Amino acid sequence: MPGTHATGSPTLRLPGMSSYKWIATATITMLATGVAAADIVPFADAEVIIPEGDWQIHAEDDMMQLAPEQGGGLLELYSLAKTPAADKVALTKLLTASKKDLDEVVLTRITAKYEQHGLKGIAFRGTAQTHGKPVAFTAVGLDGLKGHAVLAIAYTRPDDGDSKVIGVVPTLRRATKH
Repeated sequence: MPGTHATGSPTLRLPGMSSYKWIATATITMLATGVAAADIVPFADAEVIIPEGDWQIHAEDDMMQLAPEQGGGLLELYSLAKTPAADKVALTKLLTASKKDLDEVVLTRITAKYEQHGLKGIAFRGTAQTHGKPVAFTAVGLDGLKGHAVLAIAYTRPDDGDSKVIGVVPTLRRATKH
């Protein structure tokens, strides 16, 4: 049900989730080609660092997707009113509501008190099915970003523990001034 975020921005409440804060109303798709060195990608008062290479970046409302052009996974960033609860049922609902083709979610690890780059939140990982194929996911949700939180979820093949996408999750931090 639509509502209003504390900042006055429109929000959308989905079952089992905190309100999403709408960041923009436009859809932006771009290709970051030939990143010669690590590159900083800003999102909702936060940022991640992507390794060199060609990346597809798609931003829409309160969500951004980043994927290496050669494949190997998908990183989704969400702006939330607050970090989700470290609860298996709530996190499963959040995952399936944010990614409609995801099912058979199994959370294998939840860290309720997690800290990354001075921001506090949660971390979790597990496995699921998407379009009948197995995927693994690694995620962190961090609070303390000007009244909201950011959730980063990396999806990869279960056997791809060295994925470029998984390596981006630990880079999520408060945006630096450039």
